[in-house]
Amino acid sequence: MKRSTASTRPATVQEKFDLEGATAFGGANLLFDYIHRIGLHKAIQAELYPFAKRYNAVYPLAKVAELLVGGRVLGLSRVHDFALVENDELLALKVGLPHLPDSSLLYRDIARLTDDAALDALRCISRVPARRVVGKQVILDIDSTVETVYGGLEGAAVGYNPTKHGRASFHPLTFFDGITRAAIRMELRPGNTVAATGLIESFWRAYEEVQRLGATIIAVRADRGFQSDDFFSLLEQLHIDYAIKISMNEKLSAWATDLVFEEIAEDGDEVIEVAEGTHRRSTWSRERRVVVVRRRLSEGLCAGAVYGVQAIATTLTASPADVYRFYNQRCAMENMIREAKEGYGVDEFSSHGYRENYADLLLKTISYNLGLAFQRDLSALRGAPLQTARTLRRWILNIPALLVRHARGYTLRLAIHYRRDGQHERMRARLRTLPL
Repeated sequence: MKRSTASTRPATVQEKFDLEGATAFGGANLLFDYIHRIGLHKAIQAELYPFAKRYNAVYPLAKVAELLVGGRVLGLSRVHDFALVENDELLALKVGLPHLPDSSLLYRDIARLTDDAALDALRCISRVPARRVVGKQVILDIDSTVETVYGGLEGAAVGYNPTKHGRASFHPLTFFDGITRAAIRMELRPGNTVAATGLIESFWRAYEEVQRLGATIIAVRADRGFQSDDFFSLLEQLHIDYAIKISMNEKLSAWATDLVFEEIAEDGDEVIEVAEGTHRRSTWSRERRVVVVRRRLSEGLCAGAVYGVQAIATTLTASPADVYRFYNQRCAMENMIREAKEGYGVDEFSSHGYRENYADLLLKTISYNLGLAFQRDLSALRGAPLQTARTLRRWILNIPALLVRHARGYTLRLAIHYRRDGQHERMRARLRTLPL
């Protein structure tokens, strides 16, 4: 029998804006249940109590903060993004509000959290999800990032800007755990600072933060922007190992030529070689172990070998090859910063005021750690690789759903094609048995 090749004509579909109770965030039900299960909402209430509004406020500050934290996990990175969900009944129901506030109130409530005590309170709140992620040992990865801003924001300044020369920027300093990817501390700084500006003071604050999490720093990794004799000496006094890149100068290059290099790997057309020795720079108070890594081009058309050389100051006792591999794992730091930016909008500044943007940055830090804890606690496979925030939203959180109200309460009807082989049900089952 001959099969018809005639194509089906596209159907004409009429549209009506009359569906009530619909939401694009069906997974928010699971997310906010998790927030309550780990006690994050109680921490928000307790820490923000000194800054609370009047007892009869329609939008209590703690509820608004919970909305901002959970909303960032759902993908609402900018404050004005919340205007798109003002009529979302599910989010209002899960936060415990009659309806969601408009974005102007969110801006005003963030402005309530701008003094030092309020910023410290936000850092205390961030420890709740961080404790569920960070283990007993921390490898502290330090880096900074330049964020170009527009509109004359308070605190922004013109400094080093690799992408927008001459533009004002902020220059946040970040501390991450290289083992678990948790954000230990983020500090907002003007754009005219350099990487190591205030490094000693900032490190002490990060050090105390790790102690409050019940962990110990076993090593520090950083690039050459953080090389400093004072910083090296501090780490040595604290008996914390480090692997920090140092800049190559003429004296160091001449010293490195006398070292005996060992080939450790071939990477495509490159051969990687390592060597070690003790060296003292003119600005150092003592000699230190330095591992030199060079990438040599394989034999080819070039008459002589061409090297790309880098040096790492370290107190680690491992072999030069292992020191190089350990430091090279710091490359994941770039992925952590990118995830914080693309997933939670830490590079987006919605307010004119400097301290308002600082408070919002700390709220996003809470959301970042919450996203990590949510995955680690409820993942169907223990030890499974973490998903990016975008993937988490696509598979778990941003599920089309319909909230149905009935006599005994509410039912959330989730889109059936998002069931994903029962993944959502398994996460719900883990949540019910999750240790507090």
